[in-house]
Amino acid sequence: ATDADAKKALKDAKQIREQAQKQAQEQAEEQVAQQVQVTRQEVGQLRAEAAEAHSQRQAAEAATRQAGEELQELQGNMTHLTEELDEVRLQLGSEMEAVREQSQAVSDNNEQLQCEIYAFQQDLRAGAAEKGSTSGTAGWDPQPSNCTAGWMCWKRMK
Repeated sequence: ATDADAKKALKDAKQIREQAQKQAQEQAEEQVAQQVQVTRQEVGQLRAEAAEAHSQRQAAEAATRQAGEELQELQGNMTHLTEELDEVRLQLGSEMEAVREQSQAVSDNNEQLQCEIYAFQQDLRAGAAEKGSTSGTAGWDPQPSNCTAGWMCWKRMK
């Protein structure tokens, strides 16, 4: 009985060991499968993040290119506007010079008219004095100090 019992105990021990090995193998395989699943999820997440980063980089590069193009366009516009401003300044300078010349001509013409009026008044007064009339000549000063234009004309006529 001892031999048969020993064989049976050995057989039972083998079965228990095989069953334990089988369970350990199944558990190890399950853990590996779970780890593989977690790793796949992490790899998938990393790929998604890498794709998002790549997309953002491409968007940033496109935005940088567009900003560069817009900057070039703005610089071109600025150059064009500066050229137009220079042209306007030149034209305005010419127009201002023409206005100054016209203003001087008007001033000269006004002075000439005042001189002619002064001379005409002198002629009228001289004619009235010859006729003996004193109307309009009372208090007449041949060197009027209160009339600048008249004074200038009187000085010119001397």
